[in-house]
This record gives sequence, structure tokens and C-alpha cells, in this order.
Amino acid sequence: MKVDRRHENRGRPGGGVTALAGVTRTLTKEELKQFLLTSKKIGKKFDLMFSLIFYYALRAGECAALKLADFRMVDQGEGARQVVVIKGLKGGRVIEPPVPAEITEKLIGWLKQRKHLPHADKNPWLFPSRTKQLTAPTTAEGIKAAFRKVAKTAGIEGRHSVHDLRHTRAQFMALDGLPLVKIASWLRHTSVDSSARYVHPLEMAALADTMERSWEELLK
Repeated sequence: MKVDRRHENRGRPGGGVTALAGVTRTLTKEELKQFLLTSKKIGKKFDLMFSLIFYYALRAGECAALKLADFRMVDQGEGARQVVVIKGLKGGRVIEPPVPAEITEKLIGWLKQRKHLPHADKNPWLFPSRTKQLTAPTTAEGIKAAFRKVAKTAGIEGRHSVHDLRHTRAQFMALDGLPLVKIASWLRHTSVDSSARYVHPLEMAALADTMERSWEELLK
């Protein structure tokens, strides 16, 4: 029997609270772990794709828009570091966050496989289209379909979308106690109000627990 988990979000990492039917859904830690392990088993492309989406809280369109040239080395004052250029943000903004070693390893693995694709040397996109490999990138819809494939293979039940990885990343940051302004910055929100949905439920849950304990003390 399938369980509606939309309201299991209180105080734990990843409950059910996507933007499906206006509801913000997330994955539990176990679901996320199973999803990422499954994407790795399916292949290097999905391994890199969904690691990028989760780590950087990418929207499907932002991931589809990544080019090979967006991964580059820059001098950030403490020696050269690899960064990824994320474009297509509201207001034409561009950010260049650093790339952790684990994702660099996944990137190298995918590039070794990618070079064997038809016209790989002429296609500038990180994830080329399967049908128009000479000129086009994969599409946001293609990434959404890939998410559904991985989620089904991983045995994750319920209504989920690729955007849930972004929500899950944000909720984990909130649970780690990161300030709202830092969560908003990582999610590339133009206003902290858009990020408040991940923090306020946790604050209310903590407040409710405190009030309940206080009430129980009074009744003793």
C-alpha cells in the first residue's frame, strides 16, 4: 500500500514536504542514498548528472544548459581550483562555485565515456542530446524522464520529480543549521523569502517540542 508522505517532514531530514500540485516534497536520507547509488549503477552519465543536480541544487534547465567549457580552473587566491559556471539565472546572473574532488572524479569518468559518442568533439554541451548529438544538449524534459527512471529502479514510491533533489539539498542545509541567507545564496534565490519554506517548518517543529515539554513539566 502506498502511503501519502506529504506531512512527514516535521523535524527529520527529508520527509515528504515537489512542486507537484503546489506541494514541496523531499527525499529521506535513505531514499536519497538509494537514488544516488542507483544512478551510479546505471552509468557514468546519470551518476554525474544527478550528483551535480543534488550538490548544486540545480534546476533541470540549469543542468541541461551546462557546457564542457563551464568547468574550468581559476585562481581564487589560494592556488588554482576547478569551478563550474552556472548560468541562466534570474536577472542574467552567473555564479562560479568550486567543484569538490568527488564530482571532479565523476566528471572525468563521464568525459572518458562521452568522447566515444557520435560528434562528441563538435558538441559543446556536457550532456549532448541523444537525437541531435551534433548541435543540441539534452533537454530539461529528458532530465526529468531520467529522474523518473532512476527513482523507479531505486524503488522510491510516491509522487516525486527531479526538483525534489533541489528541495532535499535545501532541507539538509537547514537541518545542518546554516543561516537562511546562506541557503538562499546556494539556491540562487533572489530573496531569502523563497528559502524560508525550508527553515520555518523546522523552527516551528522545534518550538512545538519545546512548548510541549514545558507543558508536561507544568502538569507534573
